[in-house]
Formats: sequence, structure tokens, C-alpha cells
Amino acid sequence: MSRAAAGNGPVSLLLLAVGLFLFLSPFTHWWNQQNLPWYTPFLIWLGYIIVIGIAVGRRRRHDL
Repeated sequence: MSRAAAGNGPVSLLLLAVGLFLFLSPFTHWWNQQNLPWYTPFLIWLGYIIVIGIAVGRRRRHDL
């Protein structure tokens, strides 16, 4: 297994942990109780999706 292919697992797990923290933790209740605009959850989702897109875009394609 190449080093680049082996390095994708930890990045995926880190992104999963960040997503769980943002959307399923007590932190969610805290920012929900703040007087933030209605679109704040959508901006957080958008930011998370952009980070995932950047992480996926940085991977190299491998031929089988």
C-alpha cells in the first residue's frame, strides 16, 4: 500500500470527528441558543462540506 493511500484514513476519521462534534454534541445546543441568524446552521454545513471537498480534492487518483 502506498503512503498516500494509507494517509487517507486518518483524514477521514478526523473529518468524521469534527462533523460529529459540530452537529451531535452539546456544542450544537450552545450555538442553537445564541441569537444567531436563521441561516447559521446552513453556513456551518456549507463550511463542513467545503472542508470535505478540499480534503477529497487533495487526494491523488490511483490506477487499479
